[in-house]
Amino acid sequence: MYEAQPRMVAREVDRAAQLLTEAEEIGAVVHAKALWLLDTPQGDLAVLSGNLQAALEHFARSLEAAQARGDELQIYHDLHSMAHVLALLGEDAAALEVAGVAEAHTEEMRGPGAASNEHLLGHAVGAARERVAPTLAKELAASGRAVPTGNRVTLACLRARAVTTPNPSSNPSTSLPPSIST
Repeated sequence: MYEAQPRMVAREVDRAAQLLTEAEEIGAVVHAKALWLLDTPQGDLAVLSGNLQAALEHFARSLEAAQARGDELQIYHDLHSMAHVLALLGEDAAALEVAGVAEAHTEEMRGPGAASNEHLLGHAVGAARERVAPTLAKELAASGRAVPTGNRVTLACLRARAVTTPNPSSNPSTSLPPSIST
């Protein structure tokens, strides 16, 4: 499983997919603990394969599992990945709000003013900021940063699933469900 990530960095998508499939098959037989983390590289692989909506669901499942086991580092990675994919999809409002959630989580983990590491897949959130009015970008990020710690994963997953299972009568970018504030 761990060899798949450098293969993805090298853009060896087919080999990475093969390695993840092998890891899942072998790990399932022995109930390998490493399989808890499989949704994240599957999400990364989906992004590299152009299947962005599938990537969002992988990251949402990984976030929920990480929250259940108290894995703050995994939550950090998945929040940043989710914001990136939402931005790639042009879901700028959701991307910027989830990026705000990720910023708050990063500061909580690493301390005030902490910066995020470079993302394996790039960083499309900056482009999302440029596509919306500066005031709106700040408001969305602030809204994300204001989400209480225990509700961050829930909000991020709501935003992702609003995109992956859209309501035909609304556009998720312009009609986001209200933020979770309590």
